[in-house]
Amino acid sequence: MRDTIFHVLFVRYPYVCLSAFIFGSLIRFDREQYTWRASSNQLLRRKQLTWGSNLFHVGILFLLVGHTVGLLRDLGPHISSVEQRDALPSIDTRVLNPAQPVSALRRQAMAAFSGETS
Repeated sequence: MRDTIFHVLFVRYPYVCLSAFIFGSLIRFDREQYTWRASSNQLLRRKQLTWGSNLFHVGILFLLVGHTVGLLRDLGPHISSVEQRDALPSIDTRVLNPAQPVSALRRQAMAAFSGETS
């Protein structure tokens, strides 16, 4: 039961919301394109509100882009259950004992100095 709720809330629901937002915006633009207006021009007449409003909107854009990248980015192994999520090493383990990538050249050098052949 817990896995099902986790899967619905954190895997399916964000994509349903994103799809509803995109399709709803497209439908509204297609049917009522002349109702999309920015009628807040009187707010932008004051200098203080101009800076605040523009910075607010830039922040919202960064927020949306960040969430979109977070939803679409592959963060490693696909976790299908809570047990698999809990079995992953914690961030403390990964910080204290970082895994170093081993390139082919480094493997050759290590094999040459240890006397092994590959």
